[in-house]
Amino acid sequence: MASKSLSTEDAYRRRVVQLRRQASAWLGRELLGQVTPSELVDYLVSRRLASQMLDGLAEAGSLDKLRRKALERHAISKASWRQYRAALLFVLGEEQFAAKNKPMATELEAANVRLREESQTGCLKRTRRTSGQKRKAFPTRDLETILQYLESQIGVQRHANTLRIWLLASRLVGVRPSEWRTGGLMEIDGEPVFRVRNAKTTNGRGNGTDRMLRLTGASPEDVEHIDDMLYMLVEFEKEPGYRFERHLRQLGDYMRTVTRKCLGKRASYPTLYSLRHQFAANAKSSYTQSEVAALMGHGVDVTATIHYGRRASGQGAVKVAPLPAQVATVRNHPKASSHVRSARRTRDPARS
Repeated sequence: MASKSLSTEDAYRRRVVQLRRQASAWLGRELLGQVTPSELVDYLVSRRLASQMLDGLAEAGSLDKLRRKALERHAISKASWRQYRAALLFVLGEEQFAAKNKPMATELEAANVRLREESQTGCLKRTRRTSGQKRKAFPTRDLETILQYLESQIGVQRHANTLRIWLLASRLVGVRPSEWRTGGLMEIDGEPVFRVRNAKTTNGRGNGTDRMLRLTGASPEDVEHIDDMLYMLVEFEKEPGYRFERHLRQLGDYMRTVTRKCLGKRASYPTLYSLRHQFAANAKSSYTQSEVAALMGHGVDVTATIHYGRRASGQGAVKVAPLPAQVATVRNHPKASSHVRSARRTRDPARS
């Protein structure tokens, strides 16, 4: 079994508890333990099949309103399928290893083998539930609208100034929200550099334990925004009982409230993580795939292309540059697109 961080393993276990709770309700069972491993796999597969059925009936024009709503509640997106499948495979493997009798170990192995053979084919690209409402972009117009609103709420709402500082800093460096607590400013050859620890480094996902972003295009005001963010977090850490993870959840909840208030009704809304997607989209307009990966802290050059904001969503160049030494640690993937390889051949030598 490939090594995973302790936080990932804990997240997998929590996700499977959630899955067992859903399956119990679906099957009409009173206790979570009454759901067998094979039934748990059946339940997850049924959510993928609901997605296929939803698409098929919609195309045939034979989908009544009540049935559509029932299928929409049960259907699952490709992203959710991948997360649930990975979590369930991990937990079934753990339980198989710890099984005290052969019949149970055999049943767990059969469920594990079956789930490994199931693909995401048929899943919805996205659903209308929470994950489907998260936008993989943060347009400048939306950001400015939200920042203006937050300015008006300073002294009125306790999270307003914190969120304002967070957004101003995050749009410059594109870090994962959880990574901010490990960030810091330093100088290399007289140039300001932002250094942060990569949050995802297990299984070769990162290109190193840390990444450093040269603030080559940042103005003194931009650097001040980053410094304000770091200083704010240091001050919070001094408070008795302060927990960064809890604070991050509170900011995420407040962000949800603010976006609905400021942006009106729409299909999807930006989140704290959307700034990282926008940063990736902006970086793709002026950097090669390997350079974008280094800026994002990815171990493989294709990751940002598949999972992050599209180049078409870019709104100007980023104000940071990767260190050449860190670009060199990024591994090339055969899925690298031809236009990116072309960009790599014609990139500005001065940037390297």
